[in-house]
Amino acid sequence: ETLDKLSDYASQVSEQLRQMVSDLESGRLKLGEVKTEFKKEGEEKDTITVDSGFKEIEESFTDYPTMIYDGPFSDHILQQQPKFIKGKGQVSVDKALQIAKEATDIATLKHAGDTNGNLPAYDFTSETTRISVTKAGGVVEYFLDSRPVGEPTLSNGDAIKRAEKALADMGFNQFKYRYYALNSGVLTVNFAATQNGVILYPDLIKVGIALDDGSVVSYDAKGYIMNHTTREFTMAKVSEQEARGILSKRLTVKSHAMACIPSDSLSETLCHEFLCVGENDEQVLAYVNVETGMEEQILIIIEDEMGVLAM
Repeated sequence: ETLDKLSDYASQVSEQLRQMVSDLESGRLKLGEVKTEFKKEGEEKDTITVDSGFKEIEESFTDYPTMIYDGPFSDHILQQQPKFIKGKGQVSVDKALQIAKEATDIATLKHAGDTNGNLPAYDFTSETTRISVTKAGGVVEYFLDSRPVGEPTLSNGDAIKRAEKALADMGFNQFKYRYYALNSGVLTVNFAATQNGVILYPDLIKVGIALDDGSVVSYDAKGYIMNHTTREFTMAKVSEQEARGILSKRLTVKSHAMACIPSDSLSETLCHEFLCVGENDEQVLAYVNVETGMEEQILIIIEDEMGVLAM
């Protein structure tokens, strides 16, 4: 029943996303723009926006709270205090500016204000560029170059390789590519940290590659900074073979991995992750708790012109 429901949701989301792409290309859908047109009679007519498009999708699935737009388990990111920079000393704004300039190779960056909340940071800008550096530890949290992106010269596969290299050049080597999204000529790739082969889904870093020249135009390490720490995993009580036996007979397992996923209570659960194919050729991710043998989560993978999404 769950698989049938997920498959139905996936079909509906794919159709609505395709319609959004069509509306974008025709100009009927406005990126980030909220504008109201008025008919001659004075009746209001709202221009459709991307936000309203996603809101429409979200409202369609109010009874299924695990809808995910930018990578699995992303709702877990900002619901706690940052673990990666816990105990690190505070850097000055001048030191943070130096870090930002070195990260971007932009000498004209200037302090534009501070971000507060549970992840305090210094914000710097220069023309089309914005970058945030955490006050504790001086870690680059966010980067965006909003320059216009030209016609694509790279394939999605090439862009993913560029993103992997960019991450490695920043010193992040133990990461696994998971999903991507394509928007306005920028391919944004989700990477999850790993520990001894275990995929740490809460510890996400997103890297955006411009398809016109392969440059990094966005970077978001918020998930990693909020969640990353060394985990202590106990020996699995449920073996991979035993976990396979728990899965629905309607699923054919294609691959297996160990994965750490967040729970609703902000704790984490070590699971067997199975990439499967369903009876209707849908790709399914199933997660089985290594302690209890219970099925913790089922996600369906949707792949279309806008990227690879999990829900």
